[in-house]
Amino acid sequence: MKKDFISGKLLFVAACGILLIAWERIEATELGYRVEEGRKSLEALKSQASVLEKNLETASSPSILARLASEKLQMSPAPLKSIKFMNLPPAEEVASSQNFPSHLWKKLQFWRRST
Repeated sequence: MKKDFISGKLLFVAACGILLIAWERIEATELGYRVEEGRKSLEALKSQASVLEKNLETASSPSILARLASEKLQMSPAPLKSIKFMNLPPAEEVASSQNFPSHLWKKLQFWRRST
């Protein structure tokens, strides 16, 4: 009788252990599926963001903006004779008024256009 009780306990513990291992495997598999689903979702979102960035770059290109301005807003380029140019002080004066070091200014003079 005592032997049957002990073997019954062992059988019960073994069955519980097997059920625990099976449950753990099922949970691990479900977690793996969720992780893979999350990866696919992330890839899809990255792809969508890339497409949207490309669309934004295309839509904000100068040629597209010029076409939209002329078609939708009836805008046209201003004639050159109506453009007024401001008399700006020479770049050296601006640099000195901003406390730009003169020795650096001399090195950067190649950037200036001749006037």
